[in-house]
This record gives sequence, structure tokens and C-alpha cells, in this order.
Amino acid sequence: MQVEHRIAVAASPEVIFDIYADVENWPTWDPDTKRASIDGSFQVGSDGRLTPTKGSTVPIVLTKVVPAKCFTVESKIPLFRLLFEHELTRVPGATEVVHRVTLSGLLSIVLGHIVQEATQLRSSRHAAKPEGTCGGSKCGPTILAPGTA
Repeated sequence: MQVEHRIAVAASPEVIFDIYADVENWPTWDPDTKRASIDGSFQVGSDGRLTPTKGSTVPIVLTKVVPAKCFTVESKIPLFRLLFEHELTRVPGATEVVHRVTLSGLLSIVLGHIVQEATQLRSSRHAAKPEGTCGGSKCGPTILAPGTA
């Protein structure tokens, strides 16, 4: 099962990638992440841990890192594998940001629906917020409504 979300952000791919590379601050832009860390630098092969807001801490590994372009994180637990892909594409006046989650393994049937519902809810929250705000406070680059880039 795969879930994908696209949005335009009024910032360069380099600025957005720097935000991605600051793993300890992932909870500031990902509402489903309570805590995240990696051992070492933001490069292929770096291991770490991610604690979702609902759930237990899981191991993660960076499997692909291309500065200002993309990065991929993989997490494996018994009977379940998550692949988180993040892609940045420069478009006129903005950057198209793609977050894609691919779930596999026996538990993906059960957990896939939970991930899909959470992603759809988060997408509707982004669409409802004024540009450049996160719950009334500044949250970094301005998020543009899908299709406005």
C-alpha cells in the first residue's frame, strides 16, 4: 500500500532540505512524529530512532540522500516495513514537496488504513490553514494550496 501527499512550498529546495536534515526537529513539521534522532550525519546508512505520536519507538535508517533533491527513510519491525520517501522539485516560485509512504508486510493490511486516514486528515488540515501558519504560529516556509505553485 502506498500513500502520497503533494504540496507547494514558497521556499527553495535547499532551505527545505536543511529542515529535513535537522532530524531532531522533525516533530516541528511532522505532526505524527513525537521524537526523532540519528546516529551521525544525515547520510546514507545512518541509523536512528523515530517515536510516532501514537506508538512505540522504531528503528530507522537513511537509505537514500541527495541534497536539495530527496531522501528516503526505512523502518522495519516484525511483519511490517515502512518506506518514507521525500522529494523536492523546483517549480516557478516554489518547491513541490512530495511525501510518500509505502507499507509492506503482513501488518500493512491493518496499519495501512490507519496511515492513509492520518494522511488524509493532515492534508485537509493543511488546506484549511492560512498560508505560513501552523495553528496560529509561524512554522517556516509558506505552504501554498495544492495546484497554486
